[in-house]
Amino acid sequence: MTTLTPTPIGLPLLVKTHLGTLRAHRAGLLALLLPAALGTVVLITVLANISSFTPDKQTTGLALYLSLLVLLAPVAGAVLAVDPWARRGVAVVLGVSSGRGRWFGAQAISALLAGVLGFGLATALGGITIAGFAAAGGQSVGSLDGLLLEGFGSLMLAYAFGFALGAATRSVLFSLLIAIGVPFVLSAVHGLATLSPLATDILSWLNVTAAFSRLFNPGELPLWQAITLTVLAIGGPLAIAVSRNATADLR
Repeated sequence: MTTLTPTPIGLPLLVKTHLGTLRAHRAGLLALLLPAALGTVVLITVLANISSFTPDKQTTGLALYLSLLVLLAPVAGAVLAVDPWARRGVAVVLGVSSGRGRWFGAQAISALLAGVLGFGLATALGGITIAGFAAAGGQSVGSLDGLLLEGFGSLMLAYAFGFALGAATRSVLFSLLIAIGVPFVLSAVHGLATLSPLATDILSWLNVTAAFSRLFNPGELPLWQAITLTVLAIGGPLAIAVSRNATADLR
């Protein structure tokens, strides 16, 4: 009896197939496009009630818009890491792949490309909406380039954080409890309790959201600590995910 040996499939083809499968998957598309749609609707609603649209109000509105997107970005990342589109559809098409390591790498690359497109669109819509309202009201458009770049960077970090947690835990709910719930709990503890310097220092090492923000703006955390937290928060779960996926065969 002859045993058929699986033929390794190149990484570019794996990435292309992942992206093709994502196009047909409603949950994945919703996770990527909902932040742009929801955020733009909220932004338009707020701006419609502002009469004098000064540059300060423009930057404030854009900052609030980007803050809303940062809350939704980890959701999209976790969904793309955990949702069945990443295993069921692709596994059927690519049953002859050489293993999960290559397959997971393609999943991560395709999710990154999808995130750049989805959140790049969301960031651009925010800037266009602000500029449109300013022009319609006869106001000059303030300098928004820096804020847009910082916002896009924060979005991609939060998105990557959600994807890494989803890939490591294989649970959207658990990923969101960590990515969204923990920062709220830490903020509440800081606001309600009088902490010792040691306790404050320990909490600062758990606040990944503060670390992401510190990468772009001055804050309480030292920059080296923010960089370390960012690398650990994203690289640690990804390392766990790679180790869980690299040893088993896809079939």
